[in-house]
Amino acid sequence: MTNLTSLDQFLQNDLSESRISKNKINLYKLENLKNKSIYVYGFGKGYITLKTFLLDKYKLSIKGVLDRIFEGNTLGSEENLFDPKIFKLPPKVAVNTFAIISVGKPRQQSEIRQRLKEIGFKNIITAFEVYEYHLSHESTKFSKNPISSLIKDEKKIAQAYTLLADSKSKAIYRQLLKIYAGLPTPIIEHDPIREQYFPKNVPLAKGKKRFINCGSFDGDTVRELVNINGPIESLACFEPDLESYTLLSNFLSSHCDLIANKIVSFPCGVHEKNQRLYFNTGKKMNSSFSIKGDSLIQCVAIDSAIPNFNPTYINMDVEGSELEAIQGASRIIKTYKPDLAICVYHKPNHLWEVLLRINTISSDYKFFLRNYTGYPAETVLYCTQ
Repeated sequence: MTNLTSLDQFLQNDLSESRISKNKINLYKLENLKNKSIYVYGFGKGYITLKTFLLDKYKLSIKGVLDRIFEGNTLGSEENLFDPKIFKLPPKVAVNTFAIISVGKPRQQSEIRQRLKEIGFKNIITAFEVYEYHLSHESTKFSKNPISSLIKDEKKIAQAYTLLADSKSKAIYRQLLKIYAGLPTPIIEHDPIREQYFPKNVPLAKGKKRFINCGSFDGDTVRELVNINGPIESLACFEPDLESYTLLSNFLSSHCDLIANKIVSFPCGVHEKNQRLYFNTGKKMNSSFSIKGDSLIQCVAIDSAIPNFNPTYINMDVEGSELEAIQGASRIIKTYKPDLAICVYHKPNHLWEVLLRINTISSDYKFFLRNYTGYPAETVLYCTQ
């Protein structure tokens, strides 16, 4: 298939490309888990993500959280702030009981799955196998009729598809559409997570000597930049979560000589204009803008915050606000045409809307899509000339 002329027909047909893995992703919708006794295994970062985007968002009730660290204990530690109902292994597992593994590493998942089988669980899935888990910043309405929601944007979806520069990008695009439609598809063709933002198979043109890092967290992307590239000319970082910003600023100041000749960092979010917005801090991860947020943060438009930075590379992982952030950097993008690496997995429509927005700012870009998990998470759109 070279064109997505009929999205409905495409979604109802199976992918037939033999070079793609035959391992199918079969997704469970939350409606399949109704009236089930559900336990979650794993109380680390994966649990925070699962709780934020599934348990809390869809008001999914669970029996409790299981983790090896709780064995022999009736209570956990200071992590009680998440308020799971129990911490120890259940004495008896009912037939209709499900275990959801929140741990993300495949090897650990295999070990955990075996352990759960040994204590009686027969229904074991990972968080990645729950459909709604992949709609992190999308409204709850989307999951009720996803195919209809996608077909409404059929022309945009087809337009963006034709602008993708290589066959790998188009294969990933089609697989993502299948997942968002809730249909079985092979595991997404993906690259090692260490290559995220620093791909070996995308012909980026401008280099990384003047780098803008949006959604800097604790400096994880900057660390990888230094490991791969060594010191650069200039670095600008934006991170609105104050805990994460403290870690980031400590890292930057402690290693400034190894990072860049000039470094600026902002305890701000990036958006379409300078304003203050409510923000969910998300326990240093999975943060997002929300009218129900627990803090008020300063946001800036990149165009006004660093108007003459002249970047060669911009990356963005800003938890669903990528479209607004791009708009706030439109003058810099149009003037300097830096390479871009934009996360497009927070909402289904970002898969095409981000590409089309950048194409309206500058039609000189070529577009490449890459994935780093095998599932929608950590899908990045690269834009280069």
